Amino acid sequence: HYVLLAALGQRRTLSVVVGPRTRLILPTRIARILRPAVDAPPLYNISLSPPQPYPDSGVAPAGWKRERGALLTDVEVSFADGNRHVHVAIPPRGNWMMVAYGLLAVAMVQLVVLGVLGLAFLSSADWGGPGLRRSVRSFRFRPTITLAMFFIIPMLGFTVWGLSRADQENQRARDAAVSAVLHNAVLSAGGMLREPPADMTDDLSALAARLESDLFLYRGGRLAAASQPLLAELGLVEPLQDAASFQRLSLGDELELTRQGTAYVTPIRVGYRVVLAGPPQSVGVLATPQLASNWQRQQIQRDLSVLLLLAVVVGVGAALLGAQLAARGLSRPVADLERSAMAVGAGRPLPAPLAPPLEFERVFAAFSEMAADIRASQVALESARQRTAAVLAQVATGVVALEPGGRILLANQRAREVLGASLVEGENLRAVLPRDGGSIAEVVALFEQSGAQSNAREVEQGGRVLRLQLARLAGEPGGVVLAIDDLTDVTRAARVLAWGEMAQQVAHEIKNPLTPIRLGVQHLRRVERERPDALPGALEEITTRILAEIERLDTIARAFSRFAAPGDENTLLEPVDVAELTREVTALYRLGGDDFTVELSGAELVRPSRPDELREVLGNLIENARNAGARRLQIAVGNGAVRLVDDGKGIPGELLDRVFEPRFSTNTSGAGLGLAIVRRLVEGWGARIEIQSAPGRGTSVTIRWPA
Repeated sequence: HYVLLAALGQRRTLSVVVGPRTRLILPTRIARILRPAVDAPPLYNISLSPPQPYPDSGVAPAGWKRERGALLTDVEVSFADGNRHVHVAIPPRGNWMMVAYGLLAVAMVQLVVLGVLGLAFLSSADWGGPGLRRSVRSFRFRPTITLAMFFIIPMLGFTVWGLSRADQENQRARDAAVSAVLHNAVLSAGGMLREPPADMTDDLSALAARLESDLFLYRGGRLAAASQPLLAELGLVEPLQDAASFQRLSLGDELELTRQGTAYVTPIRVGYRVVLAGPPQSVGVLATPQLASNWQRQQIQRDLSVLLLLAVVVGVGAALLGAQLAARGLSRPVADLERSAMAVGAGRPLPAPLAPPLEFERVFAAFSEMAADIRASQVALESARQRTAAVLAQVATGVVALEPGGRILLANQRAREVLGASLVEGENLRAVLPRDGGSIAEVVALFEQSGAQSNAREVEQGGRVLRLQLARLAGEPGGVVLAIDDLTDVTRAARVLAWGEMAQQVAHEIKNPLTPIRLGVQHLRRVERERPDALPGALEEITTRILAEIERLDTIARAFSRFAAPGDENTLLEPVDVAELTREVTALYRLGGDDFTVELSGAELVRPSRPDELREVLGNLIENARNAGARRLQIAVGNGAVRLVDDGKGIPGELLDRVFEPRFSTNTSGAGLGLAIVRRLVEGWGARIEIQSAPGRGTSVTIRWPA
């Protein structure tokens, strides 16, 4: 015992006696909160009967008796309010769990002995020798490990799941008990909690005694009363309600919640329930702390862990024994299959095996059929390869099949001629190509990295134009099929045809102005011969017309020259402020006094271009809008594009696909090269041009740069 004596004066002394810690005396509610709970079941359970009004009968105790493994007794004791029967029960200890603990101890001792013997064997063996490696890779070793893991992994998973489920059920039961205490407190208190008196400590203590649980009352988030003032004085009760719970109860739509306590020595779950609704500063909340630990759950978890560990140990032993027996029975037919497989690989006839087990008869029959199919497949494969090589030899297109990484699987003669390389099977494509063939290998490498199923590219090699068509081989390990066509002659012929068509167009356009010039000269000669006095006037009129036609010829010549070489490819692209340059080009149009107005809107846009070419493109598009009868042109700059929308006469839908063709025009005047030149300039910047139009609704032209 601990004894404290303190002199208080006036011949008074304060004595405090603290008894020894013992499990024979059950702790009170406040003791369970102040001291950590003992992780063990109570030694006994005591209960009292209601008081009996009759006097003591003087009956002696009946003594102890055993019932279902528990020891029971009943003693009659006199109290102030009458006689009461004291019932005492001592629970059983669980003998079957002692058996489980003993079995586990024996099994662990055996495992330790086997482990020591195994370490001794390994210490004497050659760790890197072939014998140990063969033992690890043996047919008996693998089934043993497989069967053991097949048993251990599900058992461990079930163990984790069971413990987790038990913990969740315990938490739900614990929170349900807290909720029941609060519910019973509200029902038992009646109107006391709705209209609490100024000091309700005694009333709250009486209510807590009936419910055998401590209670706290908060008003506006502050502690108003506690059933155990000692807990509040020791600082174990929060003077201010937890902020999160206060917000959820006073400002949210919740009426009850439970959380983990933070001001207690032992793990405590604190429940809150709204008992007086109102604004946050006057809301009433009733709280109760309940122990979070439960010796019954912990005991169950320990017992379950022991049982599962014992089951795992027994299962591992059974798995090892079963694996050894199964491996002995399986090793003989497997060895026969091994000899047969080696014979098939070497091309020898199958050996005559001994009579296989009944379960292996179909396996051996299937293996024999498989061996016959393999021989037939080898013959068919060789025949197919020869036919494929014969077909590819007659194809005008070069074909090369490549493995991942560029290793050559197959190449026909045409591919060797076009690429000028031997293309030996098994070598790398990049290694066998000529020095100027690196671009082909790069195209193939980029295609393998892209993940696309097919692609087509044109490259130049040794002064020739080659068209490459690539397709991905399906299945494993994959690869690429490369088809090569020599387009040099085709490209040259197409270029000659294009220049011939251009010459015809130039001749046609020049012929139109030459006719009035010739007629004008003939008219001057006729006037000189027939009416000499009218020659000055006719000369002035005819020369004016001739000069106009000459100007038209000059315009046509410059247009065709611009179309033939629109972009200065030697000038590098540079970042251009598209909005600022558009503002410069449209300045004169926006200041003009005619019926054509230009409206500019948008934000800053910087994109790669050539300033002079961009001015030419914008000027051409604005002039096209004016020639189409537009009275209003809206230009918007932003989102990586420039968009021009006019209210002109529009273009019919069937003509939209031809507006970018040379010499096509919806007007009677002009060479029809404006939009063709515009598209070539725009594509030279890496951008694209789009056009949308409808008759009577105007036209929309968009120049869009890539992101």
